[in-house]
Amino acid sequence: MSRQKLLDLGAAVAVAATVVVVGALLDAWTGFPKGTDALSHLTRLKFAADWFPSENWLYPWAAGMPTFGTYPALPYLISIIPVRLFGAETTLISLALLAMMSFLLGLYAFLALATRSRLAAFLAAIVVATSMAVWTWIVHDGVYARIVACGFGAWAWYAHERWRASDSRGWLVVAAALLAATVASHAFMGLVFAGVVALRTLPRLFALARIGGLALLIGAPAWLPAAASGAGSFFGAFHGAQVLSPIEVLWVPAHVGPAAPLFFAFAVGGSLALRRRPPALFLVLTVLAILYVFAPSLGIPDELYYVNGIDPFTVTFFVAIFAACAAAFAFAKVRPRRVIALVATIAVLIAAVAGAASGSARLIAAGGYPEVYDATSLGEGPSESMRTLRLPDDLEHRVMPNSADESVWISYRSRMPQLRDYYSQGQVHPEWLALAYTTLYDPPYDAPSARALLDWYAVSIVTVETTSDFRRNLPAMTASGDFRVSGGEGRYARLDVVHPAPLVVAMDVPLTVVVGSAEFYRLVTRTLLRAGVASDRALPVWWRGPLSGLDAATLARTGVLVVGASDLGDRTKAAEAVRDVARAGGRVVVDLTGWDAAQGLGSLLPIKGTLRVDFPPDWGLHGDVDATKFAPAKYEDGPWGAEVGTSLSPDARAVLALADHPVVAKRSEGAGEIVALGGNLLFHADYTRSLAERSFLVAYFVSAGEDPPARELSGSFRDPEHRVMTLDGPAIVLIKESWTPAWRAQPGTRTAPSRCSRPVQASWP
Repeated sequence: MSRQKLLDLGAAVAVAATVVVVGALLDAWTGFPKGTDALSHLTRLKFAADWFPSENWLYPWAAGMPTFGTYPALPYLISIIPVRLFGAETTLISLALLAMMSFLLGLYAFLALATRSRLAAFLAAIVVATSMAVWTWIVHDGVYARIVACGFGAWAWYAHERWRASDSRGWLVVAAALLAATVASHAFMGLVFAGVVALRTLPRLFALARIGGLALLIGAPAWLPAAASGAGSFFGAFHGAQVLSPIEVLWVPAHVGPAAPLFFAFAVGGSLALRRRPPALFLVLTVLAILYVFAPSLGIPDELYYVNGIDPFTVTFFVAIFAACAAAFAFAKVRPRRVIALVATIAVLIAAVAGAASGSARLIAAGGYPEVYDATSLGEGPSESMRTLRLPDDLEHRVMPNSADESVWISYRSRMPQLRDYYSQGQVHPEWLALAYTTLYDPPYDAPSARALLDWYAVSIVTVETTSDFRRNLPAMTASGDFRVSGGEGRYARLDVVHPAPLVVAMDVPLTVVVGSAEFYRLVTRTLLRAGVASDRALPVWWRGPLSGLDAATLARTGVLVVGASDLGDRTKAAEAVRDVARAGGRVVVDLTGWDAAQGLGSLLPIKGTLRVDFPPDWGLHGDVDATKFAPAKYEDGPWGAEVGTSLSPDARAVLALADHPVVAKRSEGAGEIVALGGNLLFHADYTRSLAERSFLVAYFVSAGEDPPARELSGSFRDPEHRVMTLDGPAIVLIKESWTPAWRAQPGTRTAPSRCSRPVQASWP
């Protein structure tokens, strides 16, 4: 074996040993996988292994699991066999170890080839391997997919450098394939590593187009679905207040560490002193990474820099990498004499060892960021959740966890659908998630509304964090008779719903079809839910199109048609739709807010025209209802202004009136009725939470007559995204599972329903 190969082998062994030792100092290779995101990655690993290959990797929800969303699946795909053989925990620890080794060895190989200095490459790899800024992505954040991406990305740099040196098409293809694997492991890390390759290929634009095109083609299965669905966007999305970064994070052991700035200062300073051109690319990248770290401190508007999920305070990772690379290139250019090189090497290695020892101890003992987040420690949320909840595989009901930690454990231990995923974002529409939490956890506790909530979402288990404000309704919940306390210790209490509703049910209840804007639909559904109306009494669906587009099949199922100030489409057909519903015995409710008499429906309305008036604080209404029980007619500190009717139609009567102006009026049409709802009462009831107003309004949104019984239905999951259901005859299928616009109903030849209703964010068609 040649001397050069022996040197490479020795350097590789030393780098690998450093990875093992530093990881051991941080307890990264023992116990439960470290980091807050480790729970989420365990969920995905086990899910991939359980359901492979029946999984759309970019689907945000499947079989009750918060799965991948924008997470490309490569790290999970390559882990399927180890998960089956050794379990998810062991696989995740091994994945972190192998990914860190691959990253550091690839970085050494790239720098050794690019700088033609094995010593410079070795020092850079050791500096990065001993920087706690690199390790926090595992032991604190638990973002294992990023580390896997770095493992592919470093070797992509190496393959690209081999291509630059040899102009070999084979190395070009290898570089493109590795870049594609980097993107498929983590989109942002792929962007960073591919960006460095692109910058180093700029002088050869045709070659840049070739390698970029190859990488895009090879990585298309990962990035194309995300881009097509709009989930591939990185910038400016959903982040809270950014933590200011103190300047010492650039050298203290718990962050970048002392070795990186020492090596950087020696190499770059020596290069400038000898009037050698410093390595411009990695110098610029180091400066950009530092600017990102301190952007909040510098007052830079976050829409100019923020990358979704990459908080500035965590990007010391890139400072360490780019500074080490810049130092390696500069060190190689300086070519110091043997004695100076020896002194520099000893100094950098001492700083690296001291920084690793001190930094790891500080991380273990830290109480803030960064720290070693260890779920095996007593009192940590995930560990307590695992002790509190032990669930069977149940796809018939939903769990409402109180914490993100608990949510991930529920996902990992079973496939029960939930109302919450890892980042506290709703797997149902965010507004409905907020409504669910305010209904159940915010006092005063409203038992009828909570009962309707449990029905609409098919909740079977609710957990309450007993150490937070979420516990305020706990006594009222346990006393309501709707829950049974079945367990809980320490931080969480578990409440089982006594009579849980199933996730999927067949029924013949008439539809409440809402025609109008999305916000108008939400007002109607919030009114129903807060009034305690269960799904077997009113089934609201949103018709997105114009009123004239309602088809005959939907009209035949409609018991209540609620119309806002929307596009009516063809006015003749719109009037026919209203007439058909009413004459069949249904009710049509036209909200007058924003309504112009010239808008249409003509003589069908119980009013002749509309005008806007300001109501007195006590409303000043007379009619069938005592309006003095309504909340005051105010908006903030100003008056309440809204549309009312100018006068009644000849065959109509006023339910509520302001002087001579009908505010709520109705007229008969066939066996049914048409109601004009003025005063913007729907919004006022929602705004004020007025029980009297809500009780008055909800009667108009629920069909008259006896409630039909639920129909028999059987079903099962064919795979994570497909549920097969069998009906005993024509019926509406009500699916209460998580909201997603990707859902479609595909009826078979012997099944009757042609629509699939999804409550709380149901839409038609």
